[in-house]
Amino acid sequence: HHDAHFVLHAAWSWNVWSCNSYLSVWKKISLKHIRTMLLLGVTHVGRSALSVPSLKQVISASGRATGKQHVVANNTRLAFSSPRSLSTTTAPTTSADNVVELYQYQICPFCNKTKAFLDYAGLPYKSVEVNPLTKKELGWSKDYRKVPLAKVLNSANDTELVLKGSDEIVDGLLEQDWVVKSLESKWSKGKDHSSMMTIEQFAQDESARKWIEYTNNELSVLLYPNLCPSISASYQAFAYVNSVDAFTAWQKFSIKSVGSIAMYLAASRVKKKHNIVNEREALEKVLQKPVKELENGSQHQASNHQFLSGGSEPHLGDLAVFGALRGIQGTDVQASILKAQPVLAAWYERVQSTLK
Repeated sequence: HHDAHFVLHAAWSWNVWSCNSYLSVWKKISLKHIRTMLLLGVTHVGRSALSVPSLKQVISASGRATGKQHVVANNTRLAFSSPRSLSTTTAPTTSADNVVELYQYQICPFCNKTKAFLDYAGLPYKSVEVNPLTKKELGWSKDYRKVPLAKVLNSANDTELVLKGSDEIVDGLLEQDWVVKSLESKWSKGKDHSSMMTIEQFAQDESARKWIEYTNNELSVLLYPNLCPSISASYQAFAYVNSVDAFTAWQKFSIKSVGSIAMYLAASRVKKKHNIVNEREALEKVLQKPVKELENGSQHQASNHQFLSGGSEPHLGDLAVFGALRGIQGTDVQASILKAQPVLAAWYERVQSTLK
């Protein structure tokens, strides 16, 4: 990949460049290069949360040779009135027959809101960390090079369901019988059966979609500028790669060195695009929206109002906001905003307690 080689060539020159000259060169890099190198969710900002993929079965050339079916999601809409459309083309399966492979960046808010859903639903999954410079892990996906990207591997039917993008992954999984059954089983074990959550309330309620769009278009926009207000802070944000066993020592060094500068420049462009002067003040202001919603709900609704859903169980909107914030767990940014907002902190802990 031309742009990836461009970045790695720059990394090889690290030892002979001074910090100032290195930065001056990187400032000349186009936004195209930055997006190509990282795509840490920034390209997803503003993506419609209501874009639900339809599912189409195709047999690839390799599938014909091996007998394996590859089910691919495209970008057209699918009405939620038929949430189990695949049941007519595949045999009934259970959670034990399926495993999700989620290709991700650890600090990507869109990857983290996807994982919040997987954790909540109790679905078996494996996270595959993608090298943002080479994207070698996405070599099997020729037409889509962004994260999150998911494969749903079904051992009973020998199929692979491919889903692209955070909302498309979640909505695509909600079309599967085994996922619906897992959620319904979870809700049936709740204490209050009179107000038990339904799939429609969980995924399609107006409140759920409102907070998903809020996460995509408002909250996530501000996370990278807050994580990467300087090159040194950006470097610290990439420290997570130290714990990725699949990366070599050189890859870790390259990602932290090259990626931190690229991400800092990308975050600076986001600030300029959205006219953000003080990123921390902007984040605190945006977080007032869920805080006020939770405060108003506590005052005007029943005592079981614990979530943005208005009830005793979180919906997809709760999980989206939670997931984006969990993506910055362990950082000074998350610690400071939760400390400053006790209502938000209490809600965060409640959502955390519902995850398997």
